Amino acid sequence: MHLISVIGVLVTLWGACAGLRGSGRNVKLTHADRAMLINYHNDLRREVHASNMQELSWDREAARAARKWGRMCNYDRPRNDGYGENIFYNNHDSSEPTSEVTMDALGVWSREKNAFDSKKSCAKTRSCEYLKMVTANVESVGCAVTTCSVLNIGRRRQARNVNFVTCFYTPYIDVTRTEPYMPGSPCTYCRTGYSCRRGLCSPPIITIPNTVIEFGEEYDKDRESRVNHIIPGNPLSNTIGTKDKATVDNHVSDSERLGEVAELRRGRIETRTYRGRGHSSNTDRLQEQRSSRVRRQATQYRSRYDRYAAERRLRQEQERRRQYEMRRKRQEEEQRRRREEERRRRNRNNDRRDGQGQGPVEQRLAGELSGNDEYYLLQMHNNIRTSGIPKLEWSKRLEKWARYVIRCDIEYPGPAFCFTNFGKVDTDRPIYNIVYDWNAEGTDLSNKLETGCRTPYDRALCNHHLVMNNRDIREMACASLDCGSQRQVTCIYQ
Repeated sequence: MHLISVIGVLVTLWGACAGLRGSGRNVKLTHADRAMLINYHNDLRREVHASNMQELSWDREAARAARKWGRMCNYDRPRNDGYGENIFYNNHDSSEPTSEVTMDALGVWSREKNAFDSKKSCAKTRSCEYLKMVTANVESVGCAVTTCSVLNIGRRRQARNVNFVTCFYTPYIDVTRTEPYMPGSPCTYCRTGYSCRRGLCSPPIITIPNTVIEFGEEYDKDRESRVNHIIPGNPLSNTIGTKDKATVDNHVSDSERLGEVAELRRGRIETRTYRGRGHSSNTDRLQEQRSSRVRRQATQYRSRYDRYAAERRLRQEQERRRQYEMRRKRQEEEQRRRREEERRRRNRNNDRRDGQGQGPVEQRLAGELSGNDEYYLLQMHNNIRTSGIPKLEWSKRLEKWARYVIRCDIEYPGPAFCFTNFGKVDTDRPIYNIVYDWNAEGTDLSNKLETGCRTPYDRALCNHHLVMNNRDIREMACASLDCGSQRQVTCIYQ
């Protein structure tokens, strides 16, 4: 028995120590991080083209529950506590911003779209994480990012020094047993009261009407009084009952009652209506004094309110003027920048004209490609991919990344979970010729490259040819930037 007790104590201590090692630290999500998470989900939901797809919003309670679960540093699926969940982890890097971590998680979950089949269960096709993001009746989401020194994965596996991303969805919907959405024209089957906002069903804004709140009765030694606290609305129908009106008529003159009713209509003061016990002159005199005091106070409150209202209108007008000036300056700056860019483009094109009558080379704004450039780049990639490998599709989301990261002087890659190819092409050559240059590198990784390439998380060596022929990639996008005599080309693959 003594040996069994000792073993039990040791097991308890080991469990406590493991729990301490597994405790995590939540990373604060900024307003921009939360907005990016919501916009990414809603953009993904718009791509579905469902007739009943709701617009997703941020849920503070779900985010609080996600933070609480993340601190446990347990990768197992949480039990059904009213939330649907998506979880993800990757290696922690102190130099990597939180937005990159959340983008990695969203990218992994959204890639399951390629495996989704409406005729099969998502558990079989391993696309349940994607379905939770695009289920029509899910109304809100809350996410959290936690850094875990030790993350428990099942009973025997552990990962050390990782980022743990958790997203909780409300309400809970079992995506393995229900239809995620109704295909059709957007917003054709929205709920009653919902409006259509950019292809999603947006919930109505609930307004609280003005009300009158009554707070019981107060008594003193000499008289009985009823106190009504008025909130703007229609106080005349709620503040004075039929019985009270008769009592007031016996002791308050018509002019006094009309004065008090006017103050009630303004709804800014606390008024008292009294039921006296006699008709003595002292009672009438006290009532007159109280009525005059009420009128003086009402005048003071009214002048104070008018001053406050005037100051508020002045502040609002100043803020409107400031916003207008800011918008005007931004528009002027944008127009000036575009004119300057257009002037530079014309100068460059004039310098590039040759004696054979060749027209100017088309140049787009920062990182932007023409429609022909996109078409030929995509076609050249698909032409060189060997048979049996799926064709690539152009991704607007990856195009935004490429236009954001492209530089002339540095090879700055796209998201950490993507492949990236860099290259330069002479301005007098078509931009898609760079694909032939990349394809000529072959499969030999020992050849020295003029420009580099990147694999997800820098896990392996690469060259441009192997990146373009990778079997796992399904989407691509490129950006081009004028760098003098050459153009920089950056292509991102996922």
